[in-house]
Amino acid sequence: MRVVQMNPSSNHAKENFERPTFRPAPPSFKKSILDPKAFKKDDWILLGIMLALILEGSEDYILLCALGYLFIMGL
Repeated sequence: MRVVQMNPSSNHAKENFERPTFRPAPPSFKKSILDPKAFKKDDWILLGIMLALILEGSEDYILLCALGYLFIMGL
């Protein structure tokens, strides 16, 4: 095995061990998750299907829960 002793005062060694400085992100206002302006086309389609099923008097609660789950996970 070959061992090489490095010069501790060399610039190359300092560059390798410097850590980059990170600045925190500037504070910004928090957007609401349920902002209708942020809904995509598929979100509106899911809401329309769920609303139509509820207004028709559907008793298929498993389907409504599945559609609601897809809507929430899509946000």
